[in-house]
Amino acid sequence: MRKIIGLILIASLIFISGCSEKKENSTVSSGNVVEKPTTVDTFGIVKAKDVKDIYLDFPAFVEDIPVKNGQKVNKGDVLLIMNYDEFNSQINSTEAEINSIKLEMENNQLEMKNSQLILEKLKKDLKELQDYLKNNNHPDLKLLMSDLENARKAYDDSLKDLETQHELFKAGTVSKEQLEMYERNAEKSRKSVNDIETAIEKAKYNLQKEIENLELTINQNSVKMDGYENAKAICEDKIKSLESKIELMKRKIDKSYIKDNTIISDMEKAIVYDINYVKGENINTTKKVLSIVDLDSVIIEADVPEEFIKDVKIDSKVKIVPQADKSKEYSGKVTYISNTAKEKNGETAIPVEIYIEDYDGFLKPNFNVNLEISID
Repeated sequence: MRKIIGLILIASLIFISGCSEKKENSTVSSGNVVEKPTTVDTFGIVKAKDVKDIYLDFPAFVEDIPVKNGQKVNKGDVLLIMNYDEFNSQINSTEAEINSIKLEMENNQLEMKNSQLILEKLKKDLKELQDYLKNNNHPDLKLLMSDLENARKAYDDSLKDLETQHELFKAGTVSKEQLEMYERNAEKSRKSVNDIETAIEKAKYNLQKEIENLELTINQNSVKMDGYENAKAICEDKIKSLESKIELMKRKIDKSYIKDNTIISDMEKAIVYDINYVKGENINTTKKVLSIVDLDSVIIEADVPEEFIKDVKIDSKVKIVPQADKSKEYSGKVTYISNTAKEKNGETAIPVEIYIEDYDGFLKPNFNVNLEISID
């Protein structure tokens, strides 16, 4: 009897215990037991946060494309081999033009330096001549002035002698011939004075003409110097413009995804797609070459209906099944929940982002996926 009662008590405890576990995982509605959902089912779209569209804004043509659309690539892998020798020739030509202008400037600088020395000497000579003219101390003038002084003295002496001879002639002491000889000497002395005065005037005139010619030469050299300065400024501006042009041209090929004559992947793990060229085709600067997506930036964007968002948390586990291959399954987690809702198809939903934990490259941008978000 005691054994029977004990068995009945044990069975009763097991039954009671089983009913409690179900209640913890169920709700009661109108007397019916309803299973509480353990997931929020929705769908999402594969997106990539880091997508690079590659354009070339310099002339080139495609020599080879060693990858295909959708191919997975690693950092440094060659995506496209190109030829831009024409562009390099433009850079080299511009650099050669700069060197030519610099050489021209160096030559102009030498000429300008020589012209400057000549100009300084001309100005020195001008000042010297102006001082000569002002002070009558030019060597030729000084000699003539000395001659003039002597000639005037001689003329004065001849006049005195002539006056004495006139008195003697009146007194009958000297003959007429002797008087005329003194008259001729006086006239000769007067003429000598006039000749020297004329020579002095001519020397001053020549000195003035030499000064005027020097002033003209100095003005011409000053204009020439101004021309050198203007030419120098023009050359400097042209060099600056060409250097800016070269810098801009070199910046066009100084990209993380350009190495020598190739376009490479600058992402650790990526997928290349939208290849818009074929071998031998010229690259259009307005047409995208290709796109590359960083696989480490691939996420899933989804919308959760507002009635379920309270159960979705950051780091909530997510089961991901691609519609492209429903035999595949990925694990993910919620990494972002928007603070604002949006209306879609007449319903209100909240955008969320999901990180793919075991991403293998199969999920491509814009793939559709089914999602099961685990809830507590």
